[in-house]
Amino acid sequence: MRQANEPGRPLLALPSKRRDRPAYEDQETDGGGLMYAGDTEILRFEAFLTPAECALLIKLASARLTSATVALPEGKRVDHPGRSGAIGFVMDQDGLENVSDRIAEAIGVPKERFEAFQVVKYGPGDQYEPHYDTFPDGSTWLKPGGQRIGSFLMYLQAPAAGGTTIFPLRSVEITTRAGDAIYFPSAWLHGSTPVVAGEKWSATKWVREEAFPWH
Repeated sequence: MRQANEPGRPLLALPSKRRDRPAYEDQETDGGGLMYAGDTEILRFEAFLTPAECALLIKLASARLTSATVALPEGKRVDHPGRSGAIGFVMDQDGLENVSDRIAEAIGVPKERFEAFQVVKYGPGDQYEPHYDTFPDGSTWLKPGGQRIGSFLMYLQAPAAGGTTIFPLRSVEITTRAGDAIYFPSAWLHGSTPVVAGEKWSATKWVREEAFPWH
């Protein structure tokens, strides 16, 4: 797979009409015409977070961790064999308004359309098989805010081995490096490979079509 390493620059450019198949649904993901400037690119930002910001996100999420689950269309969250690890949600008001402001500036989207930070802890063997961040038509999760259109993924702690981010239909593999971030269309198939040694921590801010109340 191609290794991505240029900071803040497009890593990949493909026709915007290409569609992937959702991991847990039988229908095609739409997502066309919903993206930020350039829905055919993965953007990478080196050292987007400071070490102190990474540590704060980990500290705040650590007290709120629960088993990692996946969202069903009817509004439930359930365990899934394709996802392991633990998740915790952190709000901007927990002292992270500055981080959301920088994300908004970096991608050109107002932070009122952001969800809360979802912090994920992966231990040895934990992974998230290739999946989509979008919801199917008619899903309870679409209200309020509409569809997820962008995924801003930040790396808080790198494992000793494993735990890369993959885009299997686009042959891109991104090595985890603490402080770096990537931004990509939520309708793109992606996953986190198993951690081999150490712990991987990441945080995601999802961007909605419209204003979202819990950020």
